[in-house]
Amino acid sequence: MKPRVVVVSRRFLRKNKWVNWVSEAHVSLIMSEGLQPVIVPIPEEAERHLTGYAERMAGLLMVEGGDIDPRYYKGDSPPTELDELDELKDNYEFWFCRRALKRGVPILGICRGIQLLNVIQGGTLRTRTS
Repeated sequence: MKPRVVVVSRRFLRKNKWVNWVSEAHVSLIMSEGLQPVIVPIPEEAERHLTGYAERMAGLLMVEGGDIDPRYYKGDSPPTELDELDELKDNYEFWFCRRALKRGVPILGICRGIQLLNVIQGGTLRTRTS
């Protein structure tokens, strides 16, 4: 069985419906390395299945999405400066990231993913003022 790389999908609105989406470029890259991408959907009902997704997790790829809720890092960003907060995505990614760190599972964070890794290690995110 191929090693599994867990990817938490991005939830976004399309034609007034929530959909789960991950870039084909990320999925293709994982597959080209002989790994099996496992895409975790975001609906609330998925929470009871998270342990099953993580059982054989050999890697974690965190990509795409809106801003991380400032409550995770005691941020001072006014709500008007934040874009597309998604509490479920935050919860799922923090859950997987903590487990990956605890087990020594490799993590690749791109864009939002590297911000989440920073926050989970005690860092902050701040907006620049001009």
